[in-house]
Amino acid sequence: MDTATHALLGALVARAVPASATGTSPARHGWLGAVAAVFPDIDYLTYWIDPLVFLAQWHRGPTHSLVLLPLWAALLGPVLARMFAVPRTVAIALVALAIASHIGADLLTSYGVHLLAPLSNWRPALDVSFVVDALFTGVVILGLLASVRWHAHIGASAGLLGLVLYIAVQAWAKNAAETLARIHAQTPMAGEHAFHALPMAPLPVYWKVLVAGDGRYAAAYLVLVPALHERLRRLPGVATLIRPYRAPSQLVWREHVTPPASSSATVRQMWRHREMAPFRRFTRYPVVYRDEIRGVQRCVWFTDLRYVFPGLTPAFRYGMCRHSQSGAWHPYRLRRFTIDTRVPLRPKE
Repeated sequence: MDTATHALLGALVARAVPASATGTSPARHGWLGAVAAVFPDIDYLTYWIDPLVFLAQWHRGPTHSLVLLPLWAALLGPVLARMFAVPRTVAIALVALAIASHIGADLLTSYGVHLLAPLSNWRPALDVSFVVDALFTGVVILGLLASVRWHAHIGASAGLLGLVLYIAVQAWAKNAAETLARIHAQTPMAGEHAFHALPMAPLPVYWKVLVAGDGRYAAAYLVLVPALHERLRRLPGVATLIRPYRAPSQLVWREHVTPPASSSATVRQMWRHREMAPFRRFTRYPVVYRDEIRGVQRCVWFTDLRYVFPGLTPAFRYGMCRHSQSGAWHPYRLRRFTIDTRVPLRPKE
């Protein structure tokens, strides 16, 4: 989830705790919860140390771990207790709740969370919410408004209940997308292979459906409510994002080759390269993004279908490049929002 939503959700969770039971005020609960809820994303600072290891291990890793949550609460609680003039034990409890809300919200998305770091590399993802979900944020804001304008504890609790109901609707929509895609699949890869639906922007009626088999992925963009889709297509800011989506009976499937199944020995070799090990751990649906040759230079790029969105350049594109036919291969990434701006991941020797 985005940072603003995390802060708002942290405030909502903290305000749901009755202030009468803590000897402080709902406002202090809210501000403390908002600050504590953004703490886990301090891991973004590690991106500048090593982008690949950041993707695979550090982001949504130790700071998002249920195992380490008591440690973060114990360290951050006393600091925020002094900042907001709240009893230390109360602050520690509110910090724990706020960080837990952050972990739970991130778990809803497709990136995954290292819930048991550093004891395990297990990284579950529920795949029900897009990373920026305006409706999710809207429900949280309504809960906060009810908490401020009506009753702090009851209003916030009602907001959390509304959020649970919204997440249940998202889970139902995900199941519906997978079921409808299987029923209407017009791809030879369907068979007995599992279908996976990934949430897309801008609403939970939009899904990317994947089916894997024989070293390939078949992907299609599905909309659950075609009538709503037709209305949204008239909006200039949204039309480009939702243009590829189709009703279940009209899905257009596109196949993508996985790196291990590439017909190019060089592509397969670069995918197995030790420099790509962190990216291999990060990806769930890896595909060959581009294999480009420019004179004596060659670059092999990989990405993940989780982050291939209509009308947008994929966020995570990593690969290996060499600058002569006999030269060594070096790891690079493509800068976000650019087509071909290469950024080396290691200092040049």
